Amino acid sequence: ALADARRREADGGRLARARTLSASAYEALQSEVRADAALLRQREAELRGARARLARHQLRAPFDGVISAKLTEIGEWITPGDAALTLVAERGLWVDLQVPQAYFPRLNPAIPVSLRLDALPGEAVEARIERIVPVSDASARSFLLRVGVTRDDLPMTPGMSASAVLRLDAGRERVVVARDALLRHADGRVTVWALEDVDAQTRVVERVVQPGLGFDGLVEITEGLAAGERVVVEGNESLRQGQAVTVAGAR
Repeated sequence: ALADARRREADGGRLARARTLSASAYEALQSEVRADAALLRQREAELRGARARLARHQLRAPFDGVISAKLTEIGEWITPGDAALTLVAERGLWVDLQVPQAYFPRLNPAIPVSLRLDALPGEAVEARIERIVPVSDASARSFLLRVGVTRDDLPMTPGMSASAVLRLDAGRERVVVARDALLRHADGRVTVWALEDVDAQTRVVERVVQPGLGFDGLVEITEGLAAGERVVVEGNESLRQGQAVTVAGAR
């Protein structure tokens, strides 16, 4: 419409200069151009507003992934900050671990981590420490450790369970026993039944021990047990001091 109005104005200008078109008629053509130009500017402003509104109704994913849950319905009004969907990354997955707070001073990003996934029984997956959250859960006496998986070809999906082994350098050698060997008493004592050979018989002797850090079913003993001593792991709940036993197996 504006292009046609400008063409008519140009034709009218030539006719006006040739004195074959009245000045009032030429002014009317010029007014038509101005009106169409104003209408175009209005339509362009409306278009910019519509594009801005459209942009506010588009959600741009911060990463490539899959929508696992839709949290809104078509036509529903939401405000900035409301969750509209759950987006799950297909790559760059991580594992969040709750680690006993006793380990916190000994952790750093260079410590090797091995993951054991329920989906991959018997296979250890190398991982790396990505974040050590310096906030402890007072009720669980633990803190959050986030480790990243270094491989993208694993059959992993969000929500899977996993356990981890952290290879910490204790800087010393310690006596360790199976966790099942420990007996915890109501008065706070922790004991084990140690095996001693007395008069050609193997008998059990109760030892009060001080447990330390634990890992992978084992617990270090900081006091009360010497290296090389044998302890009872199974059937230890019903033993009594000095009882003769027969060793059926060793761990």
